[in-house]
Formats: sequence, structure tokens, C-alpha cells
Amino acid sequence: MASPIADHYFDPEDRSTFVAKLKKEKSLTNYEHCLRRKDGGPVWLLVSAHLVEGKDGIPAVNEETFIDITERKKAEETFRKAFDANPEPMTISSISEGRYIDVNEGFLRVTGYRREEVIGHTSTELNFWERPEARAELVDVLRTEGSVRNREITFRTKSGEMRVALDSSEIIEVAGQKCMISILRDMTEQKSLENQLRQSQKMEAVGQLTGGIAHDFNNMLGVIIGYSEVIGERLSENDPLHKKCEQITKAAQSAASLTRQLLAFSRQQVLEPKYLDLNSIVRNMERMLRRLIGEDIISPPRWDPLWEASRRIKDRSNRY
Repeated sequence: MASPIADHYFDPEDRSTFVAKLKKEKSLTNYEHCLRRKDGGPVWLLVSAHLVEGKDGIPAVNEETFIDITERKKAEETFRKAFDANPEPMTISSISEGRYIDVNEGFLRVTGYRREEVIGHTSTELNFWERPEARAELVDVLRTEGSVRNREITFRTKSGEMRVALDSSEIIEVAGQKCMISILRDMTEQKSLENQLRQSQKMEAVGQLTGGIAHDFNNMLGVIIGYSEVIGERLSENDPLHKKCEQITKAAQSAASLTRQLLAFSRQQVLEPKYLDLNSIVRNMERMLRRLIGEDIISPPRWDPLWEASRRIKDRSNRY
């Protein structure tokens, strides 16, 4: 039965907006409309109505339905505030295509995209996943178990940088469509620190192994040097074996110098404070340094005018 659009349903301004919308559409189904009560308080209604011509040409509605959805809208507003304020990246995307319906500022900050570059596009179009099959695997787990908790993923930012995150997802429904709401906990920096720690632990293990070998090797060299010196003292300088014995001693002493460098590298060398000739030390370590630094390190020029000028200034100041 048709009934006039009564003024007591609406504030006059709200009534004009609703009538204009109804005249244009002729029929409204599940139309969300914010009205004002008599006390001025807002109320959200879910309206379904059909426009008919009433008496004396006054517009009227037939089969009108008004459902109060004020609490639902409050809950949606609360969710929206939490969604936008969360510092962690959050996304809402369709399960079927992976098309982004909404993303928060955290997601835009981490990925480097602008909102208009993301909304309405799929993760495939954005080349988001490191492995194209990664999303399908995540969706399979989501459909099987109902949710995903802290699943490690690798994704690509707008600049092409690869980042690591823990993905937690749930299935929700948006406008009758099954969607996936996800929150990403960026773990890139933590992963980098973990890799550095593992590398440091490996180097420490190598240093311990090197130190142990160097100690044992040094003990053997001590025996060789000791016996070669004893034999050298018993041989006359004219004896042909004397020079050979000297060569054995020099070779063993060179090897002992190398073991000291290995012990210093492993940080197991006993500290003995003394004056050092750094140039001599560098020259003695040249062979080992060449193996360590490789050929990709470009040696500095032999003569630098700035270095030469600073050296002369220091020499003059030292004289006085």
C-alpha cells in the first residue's frame, strides 16, 4: 500500500536528498542513507522503496523498508580507523583474482605505490609476488585452514626491491564477494641482521679453527727451527750443508711469521705491547693480504700531491 513520504521520517534537508534520489532512480534497494533524528542525532538506515504517484500528485512510496544499521556503521568506522592507523601494511583483496579493494598507509609506505596505482589492480599486475605461484599457495592454505598465521613471504616493491614479511590473513565478505584481509609484518631488516649474525658466527668458527691449526703448526715449526739451529752451530761455515741448514731455518722462520699472522687473524695471539714499524708489517703481510682482498681492489697512485704536502708539513712541525 502506498504511503506519502512523511516529514517525521526525515530532517527537511535529508528528505529533499532522499526524494531527489528516489525520483531519479524510481526504485531503491538496500540504499544506505544517513538521517537525523528529531534530537539531531544521526541514524543510518538501509532503505528499500519504490516511487509511486500519490494523491494530488504528492510522491509516495510503496513497499518501503527501513532497517537501522547505525551500530553496523559505527563498527565499520571503528574498523576503518584501525585499518588506516595500523603501522603494519594491510590489504583487502578479492580471493578469486587478487584484486586490491583497499590498502592502508602502511602498505603504501613500504611498497612505494600511490593509492590510485594499487586500488582496482591485481597483485599480478603489480608484480607483487617474488614467485607467481606464492599467492595461489597462500590461498590454498587459507581455504583449507580458514586462516593464515605468520606465513613467510617475499614481495616486490614499486622500485623492484625484494622484502620479506610474515603474512597473516583471514577470509571476509565485502559486498557479497569473498575477500582476503591481510596484515604484513615487515621482517626485512631483522632478516638482514640474522644473516649478518650467522656470517659473524661463521667467521668466528673459521677464526677458532685457524687459531687451533696455527698453534699446532707453530709447535712443529718450533721443533724444526730448534733442530736446524743446533745442526747449524755444529757445522762449520765452509761446510756445504751449513748454507742449506740456514735455508731451512729461514723457511721455518717465514712459516712461523705466517702462523703469527694467522693467530692475529683468529684473535688468539697473546698481546705483547711494543713499538711497531707499520710499513714493515704491511710488507710482511703483503702475500696474505693479496689473497684476502682479491684483484678487484684498485691500488692507490704511487704519488699523491696532497699526501706529499701533508707529509712535508708534518716533517717541518716535528723539527721544531
